[in-house]
Amino acid sequence: MVSEDPNRAPMPAAEPDPYLVAWADLRQRRRAMLLSLGAYLLGGLAALAIGRGPATRLVLLVLCGVCLVVTAWARRFRCPLCGERFSRGRRDGLLNRWCAHCRIGIGTPSPPHPAPPP
Repeated sequence: MVSEDPNRAPMPAAEPDPYLVAWADLRQRRRAMLLSLGAYLLGGLAALAIGRGPATRLVLLVLCGVCLVVTAWARRFRCPLCGERFSRGRRDGLLNRWCAHCRIGIGTPSPPHPAPPP
């Protein structure tokens, strides 16, 4: 049983590291992009197995549109250090492990802030 000591101050809630929050957002974007691509590929295979009617073409068109929108959203991720887009273009790829501009690696925590002068 924990006693309620009136002199004991509660611990302040620590704010999450903004860099680690940004890296989690990047992982979420990449995961969504890969899932949409997988859905498009599986939908294409299923469409070939079922038939090539107008409904099949419509489903493939919708899946392609979703894949393009999600990929564009994933590419808009900005580096938490330099603020530039994380990947520059097609040659950098969407799954690179460091920023194309400042070369910070994924998962790098934010630099420690200097202590204020007394």
